[in-house]
Amino acid sequence: MALQIRTTHPYGFRCGEWATLVSTISVRGRDCHLVRFPDGMSDFWVADVPEGRYEFREDAEATR
Repeated sequence: MALQIRTTHPYGFRCGEWATLVSTISVRGRDCHLVRFPDGMSDFWVADVPEGRYEFREDAEATR
């Protein structure tokens, strides 16, 4: 089962677009989500965001 993530912060990278959460890794001493968008673009998002600016859902396509 794949998990998807999106940021709701208005200045977040590709705000509102769902991406697949590939893994959580340490980048420069901080836990970060490695996310990949459907067009192949990838990015690292800091995992511990006090404002709670991420939404998560199960990928409906991956569970079929």
